Amino acid sequence: MGGKASKAATARNKRALAPTLNIDLASRANVPKVDLSTAMDVADAEHVAPTRRTRLSRQPEADACIEYWNQAIAVEGSFADEYVIL
Repeated sequence: MGGKASKAATARNKRALAPTLNIDLASRANVPKVDLSTAMDVADAEHVAPTRRTRLSRQPEADACIEYWNQAIAVEGSFADEYVIL
């Protein structure tokens, strides 16, 4: 992980998006010197960054669980094996 993003991936991440906003929120943000687009970008970043960190912090545990499950299935087999019609 951690390599540079391809040009296609970067372009895909920068696509325009038209979110639906609550009319009250939009009207409160529609005052002079408030850039709604920038405000949405900041709010999104404030939400997405912690969510991504939380998800990534759980990934090693999920990988270990999957590995354990796969090993158990390899040794014990699956309860559904007897129902498979080959």
